[in-house]
Amino acid sequence: MKFTNKVLMIGVTCLLAAGPLLAQDTVASVAENFTGYMGSFASLLMSVMFLVGLGLGGMAALKLKAHNDDPRQVKITVPIIYALCSAVLIALPGWLTLTSASVTDGQSNDITGEGYRQM
Repeated sequence: MKFTNKVLMIGVTCLLAAGPLLAQDTVASVAENFTGYMGSFASLLMSVMFLVGLGLGGMAALKLKAHNDDPRQVKITVPIIYALCSAVLIALPGWLTLTSASVTDGQSNDITGEGYRQM
């Protein structure tokens, strides 16, 4: 498939996805509908971050075992970097939830934006 066909397909997909978003009466209803979509996307992103963090933790354990079997094959920095990235990705959703709750003065328990609209 040529590059122009890919760009055309992406453009048509964006236009079709924007249909329900733009089929509103006022600008406020468009914004409310958009933030509803973004809240679902944020929850999905947090779940993906957690799962990728678990996967990286498993990879860190396997690389550490490979380093213990033959230190010349795998440097010790590789499993350390995997473990640090895993810890960051696992802790990030919790940190975002805590930060969101502190910014909104406890009115929000997630990053979907409900607490920001209530302020």
